[in-house]
Amino acid sequence: MEVNSKSLDVFEQIFGTRAVARGKLKWENFRAAMLDTGCSMTRGGLGSAVTFRNLEGKGSIGFHEPHNNVEIRSSYCRGKARRLTNKFGWTEDSFVERQKGEETQAP
Repeated sequence: MEVNSKSLDVFEQIFGTRAVARGKLKWENFRAAMLDTGCSMTRGGLGSAVTFRNLEGKGSIGFHEPHNNVEIRSSYCRGKARRLTNKFGWTEDSFVERQKGEETQAP
């Protein structure tokens, strides 16, 4: 799936493909990367629940937004990677950088 370079960096960090060790990931970058894949996002009523719906018909997945809305711990990234693989079938090989000038497929 084609994503922009910033989103590719996020998914490489989540799936552990970066040459550098996993570090903390900014929530806003994760959210933007998920939207860049074409997922829609909804917030669940009260609290920190956020649902990303895959627009290719693969269902949805929920995550909790960090209360400080700043960073996601590396251990949480590993859990995200497992859940994204189990739910959407995404792996480290699922993402390639979109050529500059191409528009995202998101509505």
